[in-house]
Amino acid sequence: MEIGNSSCVVALLGFTCLEYFSSLHASSAEKRTKN
Repeated sequence: MEIGNSSCVVALLGFTCLEYFSSLHASSAEKRTKN
């Protein structure tokens, strides 16, 4: 097992999740301002 490689994947997944949730918050905030 390559521990370095798996930790890289975990970090990438975590970063992707953060980006996804931040974009969700941004889109919901835009909807509030439009209404």
